[in-house]
Amino acid sequence: MVRPCCAARLAVCAAVFIVLVTVPALLFSQGSTGTILGVVKDPSGAPVPGAKVTVNNAETDSTRTATTGDDGSYRVAALPVGRYTLRVEHEGFKTQIQEGLDRVSRTRGERDV
Repeated sequence: MVRPCCAARLAVCAAVFIVLVTVPALLFSQGSTGTILGVVKDPSGAPVPGAKVTVNNAETDSTRTATTGDDGSYRVAALPVGRYTLRVEHEGFKTQIQEGLDRVSRTRGERDV
């Protein structure tokens, strides 16, 4: 038999868990922004840490930057809907540019370079 105080605590814990799991999903589904993310690799397929990733909105000319992590990954979040140019630079490597990336609301665009 479960004591009433334990049952009440269990119910509260379950309610808190449900809120913590569902609220972030609802917030992301209501947003009007998206994310561009990916991994920068060298020609042999090895990750390139410390590369500068620049994302430019072609319509507003606003620019956001990120730096790749130890695993070569980058993430640029909270991007308004629009058309973007992605530029990746690192000393010793040729600059890579990808133009015409569409950023659709509530989505993630994965762009490996």
